Amino acid sequence: SGWPVKLIEYVTKAEEVIPLKLRHSRSQRSTAPREGRPPLARVNSTTSRDSNVAKPTESISSEDSAMAWLHPTMTNDEARELIDGKVDGFFLVRRFNTPEQFVISVVYRGKPTNHLVHAPTEGPSTVNKKPTG
Repeated sequence: SGWPVKLIEYVTKAEEVIPLKLRHSRSQRSTAPREGRPPLARVNSTTSRDSNVAKPTESISSEDSAMAWLHPTMTNDEARELIDGKVDGFFLVRRFNTPEQFVISVVYRGKPTNHLVHAPTEGPSTVNKKPTG
């Protein structure tokens, strides 16, 4: 019956924050810097809010831009570091063990959670071993 939290924003490989649907109030929310790390950049489809915000075309090659949302394989702790402290619905997608497996790391009830996605080329996809659609 879907995710228990609405997915709202994701972080790209270049650590840019992209809203799933551009909304004036939420899409302009600032991203506070994490201790020891620069702030994540927020991007929208037309303009940047300030000069330190990168547009996708400035930091992502054209080859990578189609799948900028897909992170390489990383540990749960590395994924947690990228999304910890964000609002419910903030997420990232990363590779897992095989080309057909991914992990969606999403903030739910204020905490990072991880969900294994199996997306075979043929047959039904699953999330946490439960069929989708």
